[in-house]
Amino acid sequence: RRTSELVDARNSMAFIAAHDGLTGLNNRSFLRASFESLLARAARDGERLAVIQIDLDRFKQINDSLGHAAGDFVLVTTAQRMRTCCRPADVCVRLGGDEFVMVLPNAGDDAEIEAMVRRTLARIAEPMAYEGTLIECGVSAGIAIYPADADNGADLIVHADLALYAAKKKEEGGAFAFFSGELRQDMEHRKQLERDLAEAIAAQDFAVHFQPQVSLSRGDIVGIEALVRWPHARRGMVRPGAFIPVAEKAGFMPAIGRIVMRKAIFEAAKWHREGIEFGRLALNV
Repeated sequence: RRTSELVDARNSMAFIAAHDGLTGLNNRSFLRASFESLLARAARDGERLAVIQIDLDRFKQINDSLGHAAGDFVLVTTAQRMRTCCRPADVCVRLGGDEFVMVLPNAGDDAEIEAMVRRTLARIAEPMAYEGTLIECGVSAGIAIYPADADNGADLIVHADLALYAAKKKEEGGAFAFFSGELRQDMEHRKQLERDLAEAIAAQDFAVHFQPQVSLSRGDIVGIEALVRWPHARRGMVRPGAFIPVAEKAGFMPAIGRIVMRKAIFEAAKWHREGIEFGRLALNV
């Protein structure tokens, strides 16, 4: 009996280690461990393997407006609906939050993959009844294919995520996108921009421009707003719209904010000592 209990305990621990506690889907650790055998089989049999990253479009809004219990219900329902769209050999994973992944061995051609994705997105997007409320949650997907887009699991996930980001830029609901050479170029451009930003932060190579705030009734300056600019050695003056989204995703904004704050206050203090009136100084933190 003790041997049986020990086996049951070990099986239970193995299940917990490989599965998401809320949805029962496989988890990130299981996916990482499974990629080697999945890709080896695909290479041996000369098959394509598809990695589909799925993300709910308005999940935070549901959590904020209806509460976390409703959010959990949406995640569990999404997982159940994903399962109904999968073949026995497919792998369904919850990465965390509202991020899911489907791995399709022997995926077939692009048309077959597209049909599968359309069917899955349509199923997940069907209204969900929760305590008398119909919840409608948009969903998007990004697709990366082995061996065309990458030859390892980590890069396939990254490329599927880039395709998902491209899909979310589309205006229609239930959007999806395949990873492409253009997205690869965008990724390389963004990586280089991240490297350049890291160097610029270390050297504090950001300029602060000041925009006057004018009273329309009196016509005089009542304040100045500090605006960040990046004088790049090769790119010239880089405007915020070109680098701030990259800096935000890379976690660089607190450091850039501190640089701008120091430079703006230093300049304002200098003007104050010189008797220059400028009203208030506005800083975006």
